Amino acid sequence: YKHSYGLLTPDPQGDTFEMGLYLASKREWDKQQLTERQAILKQCSSPLTRSLTKLKFSCNDYIVVPLQTMFRFLQLTCLVMLPILATWPMAIISPGYKLSWYKLIRSLCQFAGPSFIKLGQWASARNDLFPPEFCQVLSTLHSGVKPHSWEYSQQVLCDLFDINDLNDIFDEFDTQPLGCGSIAQVHKAKWKSDNIGDSSKDIAIKILHPNVMHTINTDLRIMRVLAHLIDRILTMEWLSLCDEVDNFSILMNMQLDLRIEALNLDKFNHDFHKDPLVTFPTPDLKHTTRKILFEEYIEALPMQWFLSQKDQLNEMDNLKVSHPFVMAFLNMMILNNFVHSDLHPGNVMIRFIDKSTHEVNDDVITLLRQDYGTLNFTETLKRTIHSYTPQICLID
Repeated sequence: YKHSYGLLTPDPQGDTFEMGLYLASKREWDKQQLTERQAILKQCSSPLTRSLTKLKFSCNDYIVVPLQTMFRFLQLTCLVMLPILATWPMAIISPGYKLSWYKLIRSLCQFAGPSFIKLGQWASARNDLFPPEFCQVLSTLHSGVKPHSWEYSQQVLCDLFDINDLNDIFDEFDTQPLGCGSIAQVHKAKWKSDNIGDSSKDIAIKILHPNVMHTINTDLRIMRVLAHLIDRILTMEWLSLCDEVDNFSILMNMQLDLRIEALNLDKFNHDFHKDPLVTFPTPDLKHTTRKILFEEYIEALPMQWFLSQKDQLNEMDNLKVSHPFVMAFLNMMILNNFVHSDLHPGNVMIRFIDKSTHEVNDDVITLLRQDYGTLNFTETLKRTIHSYTPQICLID
């Protein structure tokens, strides 16, 4: 597999394709930070100003950053952990209060920021560890996070294309996000001219939240310190907390470079290009940057809608949907050695294709959306599954 654009070249030291991309991204970022500091020093007009600038860098690294980390730790302790621990006995004593306690945890995860939203997303998918009600409450963290302002999205796009008005390059742009996760949010748009992109199709634009990298790196520093303290003071090395924090750090930093996500999607499309039952959004590698991902917009139904009706469908209808999903995962794991590792319900969608031509039928999706929430939805879904072939759409 080779991609067309030189976004990132996987580092050969990485033991997987994605790890190679991560190492390349990290090396590029470190080099960029060093280059920026060297450029600032070159602009200094005298030895004195150069020395003062170096002192400023040192103060930032050894005083400002540690103080910011300490303040963040106090903020998380006082405003997140203490309220959870203080109200926990009430949830134990009064079962009727338990649901409110779960909602409090969800709200505090949102307040605490991307690292804790990501932990909440992980917890929501672990029905084997946590009560079903708890997982259900936290499941809204997959796409129901508070979005950043439209003004910020507009500004970063204008800066990218060096324009003053998005109408210069977009024929349509939905200012309301399609979804908002812990690290980024997604907008729907359409190019104005074929010179930029395919103006006949809708696209999805994923934009990192402001200051998300700074917040995550601060949280990771706190986690590393706590992990080392627990290992040394409580002699609990067997938990391997430091290794777990390192793995979590890699996971979070991978998601902070959207070029990695774009190249992952490109590789998935390459691996599954012969399978009509599974599809992934096609990334726009030409325009994608570290902070902004451009990709194909897929008109499909959330898998949660189908799962809500599975008990009303017969076994054959359920198999038409579950079989291609299971086979796709097995192919990723066994044949391709490249697995989509974030297959929560928010990242799995379903649409329907013609049985013979495999052409997508968007009218069916429109009809199902209209009937969702009504008594007709189950019957409409049954007729659709009988008349068309379900296609699993895996997004990221």
